[in-house]
Amino acid sequence: MSPAFLILLALGLGLIGWLAGRARAWTFVRKADAAIISARPIYHAWYVALWVAVPLLLFAIAWSALAPTLVMQSVLASPEASQLPAFSFVRDTLLSEARAVANGSASTVFNPNARPLVAPFREAMNFYNWIGFGLGLSIALICGVWAYTRLKPDFRARSRVEKLIMAVLLMASLVAILTTFGILASLVFE
Repeated sequence: MSPAFLILLALGLGLIGWLAGRARAWTFVRKADAAIISARPIYHAWYVALWVAVPLLLFAIAWSALAPTLVMQSVLASPEASQLPAFSFVRDTLLSEARAVANGSASTVFNPNARPLVAPFREAMNFYNWIGFGLGLSIALICGVWAYTRLKPDFRARSRVEKLIMAVLLMASLVAILTTFGILASLVFE
């Protein structure tokens, strides 16, 4: 599954979570006294949206790194891969050519020995794409339902949302600092 699709799925499901969280928070405003509501409805909405989107985005990053390995293992375990040559350079060339045709990056294979590997690549990609979609959707729904059930009039959604945003900003600054150190180290030692 392409990371772009999982990111769009995260944004779409995050929007649905945002709307559901805001709708539930508005019921608190209508039913309860304004003095007992600890956060505005917008913070309840962002709390649910972040609990839907962030785990799905983290899963998309992890799945993008893991899925190609699973696809390659599945192809190498197929009967068609048993006729691959032992020499790794030729084997890797045949596999990359078959993968390019299965991805749609190339229209045909140039080496006829790569043609039988196209079907196992397509089957493995399709299989693991559906697994990634199902796992991602399950993660988003479980986290979204969990966040939605935590919403109550006295729930401090604002502080939770602000903590998460601060953590994201801290991670971004850490990446910037490490990048700067990497650049300086490469300038000094090269």
